[in-house]
Formats: sequence, C-alpha cells, structure tokens
Amino acid sequence: MEVVPIVIHDFKPESGASTLNPNQSVAHARLHLPVPRPQSPPVSAAPNKSTSEKLRSKVRAYFHRMKASDEGTTWLPKFSGLPVMAHMWITSFVGIAILLYISQEVSWFYQDQHMPLISGSFGASAVLLYGTIKSPLGQPRNAFFGHIVSAAVGLVVREIFDGHVSWLAGAVAVSSALVAMDVLGCVHPPGGATSLLAIIGPDARQVGWLYMVFPTALGILIMLVIAVIFNNFYRQYPVAWFFLHRASPPAPAPSPPSQKQPSEIALEPSKSLLHIHPDLSKEARWRHTTDVEELRSMLEEALTKVQALESEYDNAFM
Repeated sequence: MEVVPIVIHDFKPESGASTLNPNQSVAHARLHLPVPRPQSPPVSAAPNKSTSEKLRSKVRAYFHRMKASDEGTTWLPKFSGLPVMAHMWITSFVGIAILLYISQEVSWFYQDQHMPLISGSFGASAVLLYGTIKSPLGQPRNAFFGHIVSAAVGLVVREIFDGHVSWLAGAVAVSSALVAMDVLGCVHPPGGATSLLAIIGPDARQVGWLYMVFPTALGILIMLVIAVIFNNFYRQYPVAWFFLHRASPPAPAPSPPSQKQPSEIALEPSKSLLHIHPDLSKEARWRHTTDVEELRSMLEEALTKVQALESEYDNAFM
C-alpha cells in the first residue's frame, strides 16, 4: 500500500492536546496517511437465463446433434471390388435358395407339417451374414440368439394382447425385443422384424409357439452353416463365435534413454516403496525394500548425512 505525505496548514491543536513536535511548526506537520489502491469494479453475476432462452438453447443443441460426425465411425468402401462382390452374391444366393427350396419343395415342411423354413427377416440377416461379415451385429452369437430372443418376445406379447389392438402389440413387440437383445448382448437388427412377424405374420399364427423353432431357430442355423462354409472360401468368417473382445490399445513407443547426471535422483514406478536411480554410488543408492522399519532407518541415516553435509558447508563458507 502506497503512503503519501499530506501537509496540513493552519492547524491549531485544541487546549490540552499535545503537539506533534515542539521544535517543528504546525504548518509543516506531515501526516502519513495510507492511500488505498484503486480496485477493479466488482464483476456482476451473470443474469439468470429466462425460460425462453433456455428453451432456445436446448433447441439449438438438438439440431446441432443432427450434424454428421466422423468421430468413432468406420465407413465401408464405396466399391469392394469385383471378386468380393461376386463372392457376396454367390454366398447370399446359395443361402436364400437353400431355405426357399426346403420350404417349397420338401414335402415334410410344406405338406405334412405346414411349417415354413424361411422368414422375411432372413433377407436382412443375409446382408449381415454374407455381405458385411466383419460387423459385430452379424456374428454367429448375435445372429442366432438375436432371432430366438426376438421371436420369444413377440410370442409373449401376442399372448398378452390376444389378437386385439395389433398395431399396439406390434410396436410393443419390436421395442421390447430391442431392449431384450441389448440386455443380453445379442443385438441383431433383423430380430426386430422377427418379433414383428410374430404379431402380424400368418405363419406365426399358424404354428404358434413352434415359431421359435420353425422357421426361426432352424432357418438361421442353416444360414449360419452356409456362411461359415462359403465365406471362408475367399474371406474369413466369423470374427468371434461367442464374444467380441475389445482390442487392446497399442503399446506406447519406447522413449529414448535420457542422459542423467550421476547426482540426479529419479523416483521410478516400482512395486517397492522407494527406488533410487541406479547411476548413484553404492553409498547413496537405496535398494528395493517393502519393510517399513528398514525404510525408516534408511531415511534417518540419509537425514544424518544431509545434516553433516550442511554443517560442512557452513564451516567452509561462514
């Protein structure tokens, strides 16, 4: 705080009051008064946003989320190449053709039992099993259990609604199947169609609870067998049979060795309580230890040495 002298003229002390200095005139009496420094004006608190402003901010944030973002996404190539495209076409052709042939030409299915072996949702599964075979949503565990879980959820919802309000039953079936697949870790997008067909599909109403077996379980099992056999002629499938493991992050590149002076002490991560850089001399090097008492004795010894060095320094320069 800055102190400036202030000269007071024509000052007369009252009777009984002591003068500042009998050898100095009152006109030259100086009072040293502290002068406060200028202070910055107080920052006013931000005014509370009104309800309309908060609403506009939320609306702007909502539309901002609609902007495309490339973060964390992996885009498929625009053109996979003629060999890959030909392989995808042949594999999907074989898979769907076999299911249709069994459903329409094998008499045990379409005449004796009246049980279809193909479902509309299998067309979407063919894209994942024979096209984007590296997708985690098209691996065997997701494909098989995704359809089974979705079919079971659809049949349960159908029994609950008992054929009434089919539009509401279909919406409940698809939404519940999505949540069930997510909880069980077997999300397969065509499973949503499987649960919907359990409500509105004529085949599901005809076969009843066997809808989980014909066509769902047996049909997707045949598609998986074809995918494993034909995909591996040119590509590799599956990536994982049951569980997908996250790839471990790449190991960091080894840092170049640093040039340390012998007097530098480096505390390095170790399982022991304390570690001193090995470049030090044997007298100053502390070895690995996990014994608290031993560590305490070593610290006391080091402190004694430091005090001795300080006294030598004082004697040399004082």
